[in-house]
Amino acid sequence: MENETITGHKTENKKNELILLLKKEGKIMLMVLAALLIVFKIVFYNESLLVIGRTALGFFWLFVLPGYALMLFWRGRLDFLERLFLGTTTAIALISLASYYLTLNGLINIHWQWIVLPLVVEAVVGGVIPYHQKRRKIN
Repeated sequence: MENETITGHKTENKKNELILLLKKEGKIMLMVLAALLIVFKIVFYNESLLVIGRTALGFFWLFVLPGYALMLFWRGRLDFLERLFLGTTTAIALISLASYYLTLNGLINIHWQWIVLPLVVEAVVGGVIPYHQKRRKIN
C-alpha cells in the first residue's frame, strides 16, 4: 500500500510538471503566433489583416501545434526551439503525406482534412506517448 501511494505521488508530480511546462510553453507559443502574424503581414503586405490572420492561424493549427505535440516526447532531450522547428517540419511532412494518401484512397473528404488531421495527430500523440513512457518504466 505504501508503494501505491509513492507511485501515485510520482504520477501526480509528473502531471503537475507537464501542466506547468504546457503553461510556460503555451505563453511562448502565443508569442510565436504573434511573430508568425507579423512575418506573414510583412511577406503578404498587400493582403488585408483578416486574410493574414486566417492564413497564420491555419498554418499554426495545421503544422505548429501538431508538431509541438509530436515533439513533447523529447522534451527532456531537446530545447524548446529545437522541438518547435523539428516538430513543425515533421508535421508539415506527416500531414501533407497523410492528406495526399487519404484523399487518393477516398477515405476522407478534402473539406474536413484541416480539422481532422491535426486532431488525429494530437490524439495519437496524446495516447501513444503516455503509454510508451509507462511501458518503458515497467521494462
